[in-house]
Amino acid sequence: MKEQKSIGQIIKQQRQLLGLTQEDLSNKLFVSRQTISNWESEKVKPDYEYIIKLSKIFNISVEQIDCSEEEKNKISLKKTKGKLSKVIKIFISAVILLLLVITILLLILIDTNTIEVYVGNIDSDQIKMSNTIFIKTNEKISLYLGTILNRTHDDDLILSIYSKQKDGNLKKIVQGTYRENYELSEYTGYNEYFDDNFDINNLFIELENPKDETKLNFKINFVKENRKTKLFYKKEAGAEGEVVAKDDLEIIPEALLKNDYKQQSHDKKVFEKQGNPSFLYDTSINDLNGTWYNVDKEHNIDVYYKYSNGVVSVDVHNKDTNEFLFTCFFNNKREEVNFYHESCGNYVNYVDLILEEFQKIVDANKD
Repeated sequence: MKEQKSIGQIIKQQRQLLGLTQEDLSNKLFVSRQTISNWESEKVKPDYEYIIKLSKIFNISVEQIDCSEEEKNKISLKKTKGKLSKVIKIFISAVILLLLVITILLLILIDTNTIEVYVGNIDSDQIKMSNTIFIKTNEKISLYLGTILNRTHDDDLILSIYSKQKDGNLKKIVQGTYRENYELSEYTGYNEYFDDNFDINNLFIELENPKDETKLNFKINFVKENRKTKLFYKKEAGAEGEVVAKDDLEIIPEALLKNDYKQQSHDKKVFEKQGNPSFLYDTSINDLNGTWYNVDKEHNIDVYYKYSNGVVSVDVHNKDTNEFLFTCFFNNKREEVNFYHESCGNYVNYVDLILEEFQKIVDANKD
């Protein structure tokens, strides 16, 4: 008779089959490497919740990890509860369907989109971060990390953004260098960055020095600026100079090609228009980006702008220091959303520029 393997032996075997170290597996479970070692050496048995998580990572059933009578009883109880709750699930599904119908009717009747705007910052002896903006609308969620001033004078720092979820777990949103200008956007419900457990009041950044592996953690302090502000007007293009909010449209490639855009060879969903300014349209997320180089030659300033979900963001960049000086936000009626910087009014022309470019695409899309 084949000898049954212990839980520790199974965990070690499955970990090695996936080519994971104990450190790799501990990071996936948000536990210490010593915890993994204790499981594999049978010093400690993993709790049931971790057995479930391990089964998902290893892509095997819970029974294949733990076949004890206690575990079988838990699985049997779970199956029994599942059968008893079938009627309840059908009832809940009917209620959800009814709520969905009501929500759709409300969206048809309401002619505006709501917005929540949060402004964040960090100011410590090691780091200063400003112009961090979090925007949540009915259709889209965006995080603009803003300008980071590194006071440690170490250029090799690795930056990670973490969210402490409402369920208590930590979720790494992104990782890179601190010099990058992070901009995370996704449609509501996509849940790659901002799922139902995301909490804006528990967003952290971590700076790691790869030379000595020291880490510094900072919480981003957010203040709510706007809530339920009527910013996006769903009217036809051209009404009193207003540009239609583009999330209401589906832009076809022919409309871009008519306006001298060329399809990128490595990404067929992205179209590029060379020049100064230059433009980039991503059909997968329906965003129009632009760059105007050397707008201020004396101070070596470039301007990056983006039109997404009825909002134009303008990022002012100093090439000498490789820093983003400030960010401005305007709606599709060229009105400033918030006065985040006193110089934002000097960049309204660039808002006109990208809105006019988009209007050309819309016009070609109708032909």
